[in-house]
Amino acid sequence: MATQKPTEEVKEAPKEIDYSSWNLFKKLAEAREQVRSMLGKKSGKNQKVGWSYFELEDIIPPMLKVFNRIGLIGIEGHEDPVIDKDTGITLTPERYTLKIYNTDRPEDKPIVFTKKWGSAKTQSQLDIQAIGSESTYMRRYLWMDALEIVEGDQVDSVAGMEGTQQAPKKPRMATTPQLQILRKNYPDPTAVFQWAGVTKWEDLTAELASQIIAKKKLGQEGGIDLNV
Repeated sequence: MATQKPTEEVKEAPKEIDYSSWNLFKKLAEAREQVRSMLGKKSGKNQKVGWSYFELEDIIPPMLKVFNRIGLIGIEGHEDPVIDKDTGITLTPERYTLKIYNTDRPEDKPIVFTKKWGSAKTQSQLDIQAIGSESTYMRRYLWMDALEIVEGDQVDSVAGMEGTQQAPKKPRMATTPQLQILRKNYPDPTAVFQWAGVTKWEDLTAELASQIIAKKKLGQEGGIDLNV
């Protein structure tokens, strides 16, 4: 008598997740997890001291795959400084931005990441080469912020190549015109001091003062929410 073969279990293929109903914050949190799991070895290397770091070519390809699958898109851009015409005070500095949108709900407000624009020019570079370097640095740092990619406290590929180390510059403190505007706009500065981590107006740096003034000039968009 022939023996009956045991019935083989049929495994169902894993169902693909439908991300279309997810909000932007949930999508970005999921994208961060997926991108980090796809990151390989760090291709960037400081030739002088041997440190390794993630370059754009390590980050962008997995990001594009994940964003396309989940329904996200990142728009990069450059913003000129906003200067008060009356006082000449810089309200917002020149900066590079990264705006993350939900492609299933493009009308929703994006999540915005910003970096203050900085020069990356070395003595041996042409101006056009410096522009390319600055753009690459800004994009790399913004995408690392957006995807929460963490590296050790180290300098990048050009660190130490100039042969000298400069002492850190002291921050520029708030100017008299800035302090006059702040005192006028904030008769009760308690919330401002708490946000900035200072105890008096004179302890503010010029950059922080500009950000606080921008909140009053420009409103919540592009400013700082001090809840005052």
